[in-house]
Amino acid sequence: MPTNTGSRGSICADRESNVYLILPGNTDSSLSIVRGLKDDDYTLLKTIWTGYGFDGEPSVDVQRLELHNELSVFTRTADDDKGGRNVVVLDFSLDTLTD
Repeated sequence: MPTNTGSRGSICADRESNVYLILPGNTDSSLSIVRGLKDDDYTLLKTIWTGYGFDGEPSVDVQRLELHNELSVFTRTADDDKGGRNVVVLDFSLDTLTD
């Protein structure tokens, strides 16, 4: 079950007004990208990528999304076995990111 509180997600839109939700898992180390297409009137949201081993609240480089059609997500990894974390940037070309 999800917890009452958890890491906040991030929302953004590309040049064609498609919407992307970057959602951290509420009870696990997942990070998912969910897309709503303008052509579908945003009525159908689809998960187009999920990865594991992440923690915290993701941020999106909105300018890179608008100028280069690339979704860059700034986040951090979950604790490793020694309690360490890394800051990471996940880059996705919207031309190849499909459901």
